[in-house]
Amino acid sequence: NRCWRAGQVAKRRRNTKMHPAFSVIIFTTLSGAGYGLFGFLSLFVLFQNSTNFTFTAIVAFISGLLATIGLLSSLFHLGHPKRAWRAFSIKAIPAWANHYVPINYILLAAASGVIIFNAIGYTFNALNDHALVPVWNINIITGILIACTAAKLLYWRHIDTFIPPETIQSATGLKGKVKMFERPHSGENYLTKEMGYRTARKTALQRRALALLLGFVVPALMLPSASITENLIAIISCITGLIFERWLFFAEAR
Repeated sequence: NRCWRAGQVAKRRRNTKMHPAFSVIIFTTLSGAGYGLFGFLSLFVLFQNSTNFTFTAIVAFISGLLATIGLLSSLFHLGHPKRAWRAFSIKAIPAWANHYVPINYILLAAASGVIIFNAIGYTFNALNDHALVPVWNINIITGILIACTAAKLLYWRHIDTFIPPETIQSATGLKGKVKMFERPHSGENYLTKEMGYRTARKTALQRRALALLLGFVVPALMLPSASITENLIAIISCITGLIFERWLFFAEAR
């Protein structure tokens, strides 16, 4: 009967393994890092009396490369490549329809961008003793990392406690009088398969801790050093942490 079928559907959904699309995770992580890197390069050029052309060209190339790789990876996720720029315009998911989302994305892009910028700067200075370029102050980067940590904790608190309003308008993101054409789905649909994923609470908490540790804590510990190796560790750790963060962003969407 209908109740039995609904129970079976719910059971299958509880037992479904997590398979977030890695391409869309790479898209948001690398494109954010590329835009953040370009943003700090723009500030660097704007406020410096003189800039090194070679260094500027290298940073601009890497920022463009990251953004391009991110965008190309999104094409593997989307059924229509020409719609790549609209990949995240869906307002029907309450976990994404709040002011914490753009704040977090900007801060995470800034964190990964400035860490990559300084790593390039330290490497450039190590290889060119007579063409030194300034790097961003450690206090500024530490402040950004602290802001990222606070913003993520506030976002997670919001999605853990938020009770979405039960209206058709809030579900569809449409304004005005909206009529239901079809009853809600009892099983999976395109939105739940492509954008929303389910995750066990314990797994989510573990990956939240990893996201904070690798994304912000480890890079902060590496910041005082001008060593190329330690700055490379900071980049790898930050990007890895952000991959965990992006995984959770889609896994916990509801």
